[in-house]
Amino acid sequence: MTTNVIIQQPQAVQSKQWSTGICDCFDDLAVCCLGYWCLPCFACKTTADFGENCFLPLVDTLCSFTQMIGVPICVPPVAFAMRVGVRNRYGIKGDMCSDCISATFCTMCSWCQVSREIKLRK
Repeated sequence: MTTNVIIQQPQAVQSKQWSTGICDCFDDLAVCCLGYWCLPCFACKTTADFGENCFLPLVDTLCSFTQMIGVPICVPPVAFAMRVGVRNRYGIKGDMCSDCISATFCTMCSWCQVSREIKLRK
């Protein structure tokens, strides 16, 4: 008696689009919760997962004080650079203008989207 076993390898994501939308935080609840409750720690972890210095996102804390009161007067440089870097590394369509808007006005959601993308593309 012969038994055929089929083993399927997980397919790497090769899309030219973001795998999840910027507001799809509930697609990965662990990412969503960590991003919501401890954004600086989450940003450091995400940056390290991407292969950059894990302390780099602490530069963004200078901008976060103004964002906490609802006045985004400057673009968080590391959040912006990470979006651009992930988009370029994985060949995702988009432009720096949309990255700038996402990083400035939706910082937490932007970090969650970047983290989900890195996790899916690894």
